[in-house]
Amino acid sequence: MVGLPDEEWGQRIQAAVVLRDGQQATEDELRDLVKGRLRGAKTPESITVVDELPHTETGKLLRRFVLQQMIDDL
Repeated sequence: MVGLPDEEWGQRIQAAVVLRDGQQATEDELRDLVKGRLRGAKTPESITVVDELPHTETGKLLRRFVLQQMIDDL
C-alpha cells in the first residue's frame, strides 16, 4: 500500500496487488477481503492488479517506484 497525494486529506491509500498464477479477482472482491481484515481507515480506496512489484537485489520492496507508477497512471 502507498499513499497517493490528495488535496483534501493529504494522502489516500492505494494498493498494488500481484495475483498468484491462474488466479483472478476484481477490485471489489479484493477490497471486500481487506475490509474483513483491516479497519475502514486502512482500507485502500483503489486496488491495482500488477504483474510484478519492483524489489531491490536483497528483496526489499521499492515503494517509491510503486508510488511513482501509480501517480503516473492517474
